[in-house]
Amino acid sequence: MSDNVFARMKALNPDTELWFDSSPLVFASWRREVTAKLSLPESGNPLDRFFQGEARDRVIDGSTTNPGLGFKAVTVNPGEEARWREWVRAWRCKHPAVPRYEAYLETYREVARQGAETLSPVLKASMGRRGYISCQLDPRLSDDPDRMVEQARFFREASPGIMIKFPGTKAGIEGIRRVTALGIPTNATLVFTVSQLLAVAEAVAAGLLEARRRGVDMSYWRSVATMMLGRFEDSKGHEASAAQAGVKLTPELRRWAGIAIAKRAYEIYRRNAWPTKLLLASMRIGPEVEGRPRIWHLEQFFGGDVVKTVFPNILENALVVFRDKPLEPHMHEPVPQAALQTLLRIPYFRQGYDPDGLKPEEWGVYPPVVETRTSFTQDAVAMEEWVARNL
Repeated sequence: MSDNVFARMKALNPDTELWFDSSPLVFASWRREVTAKLSLPESGNPLDRFFQGEARDRVIDGSTTNPGLGFKAVTVNPGEEARWREWVRAWRCKHPAVPRYEAYLETYREVARQGAETLSPVLKASMGRRGYISCQLDPRLSDDPDRMVEQARFFREASPGIMIKFPGTKAGIEGIRRVTALGIPTNATLVFTVSQLLAVAEAVAAGLLEARRRGVDMSYWRSVATMMLGRFEDSKGHEASAAQAGVKLTPELRRWAGIAIAKRAYEIYRRNAWPTKLLLASMRIGPEVEGRPRIWHLEQFFGGDVVKTVFPNILENALVVFRDKPLEPHMHEPVPQAALQTLLRIPYFRQGYDPDGLKPEEWGVYPPVVETRTSFTQDAVAMEEWVARNL
């Protein structure tokens, strides 16, 4: 048995991808912290295969960021913050009259570009199949497809390794269709329902047809659609809807909710052979089973042709939870029928699980979309204000 937990996860299916749910620019700091905390060996440290060595030997296939994670990369430690402060001031010297919003976009794009450099060996070795970093559009634009497309082109100009994160709103999915026709790789975020996941795949298919008619170069293009597991399960809307239905959301039932939606979408994607790949994000630890911690958001998708973008804290816990434990594929195992029947009593869950549960006009007001967009907006404002202070 390999002593590298993450390599063993991927060995269950060669098409499984493991992404880092943060900027690669925070990796060195995180590695030092986890190595000391878990007493990992310096020689043969399992974390060294994340972003180091030959592309074929690496564990990490990509990275996802958002304004909050981009801001964390800038402020991860005093040394990094000082470096970015100098970068901002040097940029301002060259562009003295540019408004602070454009300065923020330039800074966030540069964070993504530098992260893309870390992944570039994987991008080149796979000829554009893997090795992307997701750069999220300003969440304040999530209902404006024209401005989102414009910003997507701006971010993409920085590196062929930048994939653009569009929101799973009606306008955002229209934006995905438009930029797919231009050969720009995309990741749909703010996605919590089967209806959104299907709409993303259909929009991508339509954009691909248009790209092929135009003869667009698609050699460095791909599409992923994100199911935000934990944010769906932990939404205040979920809690309120369950209470109204008289259902107690136990830790196990809460986890099965997100898993059920992801597994249903996965099977529909496979039947339709869509080029969009399901990405699983917003992972949480738990539940505890027979006194032992579990990470169902990882293990319930073992063996799947999926992307798993994993928070650093989940990766750290996986080193402990799955150490010396045989890993088995669970991707095609159904959610327990008793759990599913209980969840179907909750209107909030039914809206997420039913392929026709929400209309496009309703996506933007679905509770986890509103909550997460608000959180992302606050993060974008915080980073914009930091840039403004350092101009």
